[in-house]
Amino acid sequence: MKKLSWKDIGWAFWPPTVVFLVHTYLVYAFHITTFFPNFDMFAHLAGGMAIGYTASRLEILFQEKALLNIKSAQIRFFLILCVVSLFAICWEFHEFLLDTYWGSHMQEGLLDTMEDMFFGLFGGGIFAFFLFMKQKREVYK
Repeated sequence: MKKLSWKDIGWAFWPPTVVFLVHTYLVYAFHITTFFPNFDMFAHLAGGMAIGYTASRLEILFQEKALLNIKSAQIRFFLILCVVSLFAICWEFHEFLLDTYWGSHMQEGLLDTMEDMFFGLFGGGIFAFFLFMKQKREVYK
């Protein structure tokens, strides 16, 4: 049995990395939020979907290495939402710390924070739902 490598784990994170880099580029190079104020909503939705992919990919890697054995589509759905929730919370803490200690203005208040978390979880839920439906179709083939 081959061991799980950091390279395998790192490759699972390419979608959220791409979302983060594109978001950062569009915000800082083009000031997209000036022209499209709701851009942040779409960024968090895409980020939630990307983290959902990462959670799914890590779960597959762990199953391949016999470190995890999840057969239930419902448990997989719940696990993906838990991982997306954890990342959403950590991201909002990150924004809070940058605002507090570095003087940035990433959080515009409680409403902004709740919207960010909602759209991140919604994106993760969309990804998890489609994965759930795919797994259910495969069971009934």
